[in-house]
Amino acid sequence: MERFSNDKYEILGLLGCGGLGSVYWGKTRPEGAPVVFKTVVGNVGTPRYLDREYRVLSKLSHPNIVQVYEQFVLDGTLWIAMERIDGVSLFEALPRAGASALSHVAARVFGQLQNALEYLHDHRIVHGDLSPGNLLVDPYGVLKLVDFEHSRLLGVDESEYWPAGSIAGTPLYMSPEHLSGSPTVESDYFVVGTLLLEHLSGRNPFHGPDFASVLRAIATADASHLLAPIPQVDPQLRDTILSLLAESPSGRHPGWDLLRMVTRHYTPFEPSPAPVETRMKGHPSVFISHSSLDKQIAGGLALELAKRGVDVWLDEWAIQVGDSISRRVEEALENCTYVILLLSPGALASNWVDKEWRAAFSREMSRGEVTVLPVLAAKCELPPLLRDRKYADISESFERGVNELVRLLGKD
Repeated sequence: MERFSNDKYEILGLLGCGGLGSVYWGKTRPEGAPVVFKTVVGNVGTPRYLDREYRVLSKLSHPNIVQVYEQFVLDGTLWIAMERIDGVSLFEALPRAGASALSHVAARVFGQLQNALEYLHDHRIVHGDLSPGNLLVDPYGVLKLVDFEHSRLLGVDESEYWPAGSIAGTPLYMSPEHLSGSPTVESDYFVVGTLLLEHLSGRNPFHGPDFASVLRAIATADASHLLAPIPQVDPQLRDTILSLLAESPSGRHPGWDLLRMVTRHYTPFEPSPAPVETRMKGHPSVFISHSSLDKQIAGGLALELAKRGVDVWLDEWAIQVGDSISRRVEEALENCTYVILLLSPGALASNWVDKEWRAAFSREMSRGEVTVLPVLAAKCELPPLLRDRKYADISESFERGVNELVRLLGKD
């Protein structure tokens, strides 16, 4: 396919094809921010399914769910634009957990998955296709739930999309209800149990030589038998998986509650950090996230804040020759109280900046406290998740913008 463009987007190349659409990569014009596009080029998919997926996603806003931007028509073809996620699939991201317990990384990722699904279920949506390839994890450990082609809207007649008895999804990651064409909230629970078991064992529990054998294995699932080959499984985790894989949908709810306890038990995010004034001396209070094009502005802001008593972490000050850049950045993001997001066209085009502020935003959502502080360094379009948030403007008046930040940080 040749490069396409309009006044707002430039579509540069193909990423892959699925059952209901093709996915391309590109960027915004003129800022150059990365974007992913989905369309129905050629004989792949139909516009009505793509329009449906857009309508489902456009109702959602959650840090662990892919953000859709808009739909548009280009050369007579329907497209949807959404955020680009630089991540790998679930099992590429997770280290093996010693076959008996969850690692801290796995607990954090499964905790985020539970948060995303609870948000979906509160909106009466069943994802319906929780295959590992639809669960992307970025370098900072932030999970994103993608691909809503097979989602179901509860309480809505969708027979035009899903006729009675139709089976849709990825066979190895289905529930017994999928087989009757009627997945429910509890069906998502079942697949999370499958994912947990596969993570521990390194093998999908329903694997078989053909489609029919996979369906039979799911329909007759015996979780106790599936867990038997894994020695010394953490008792609470064992109970969680046994309940999530219960034959009866109603029997899975205790496992869903246990999953929250399991992920909290392992995740290092608990308890919430202490207020700024009681944090250990030397820990960064403010992390300045900026693009390489804005280094001069970031340095000036850092110097001004430091002069006024703010503890600032800036990459040029903190990272020494020989240090792992990604590790030092991740440590600083974990320890900082606030992340100042320096907004400019260059920042919107930077993958590093995108990862940094989204990791901070995810932490903000999980802790229920403000972490991300937008600061406008140059006129640009704000990211969708931050459009309703007040920002400090140093593009018009550097001094006034800094004063706003200093007041917030309690240093005036």
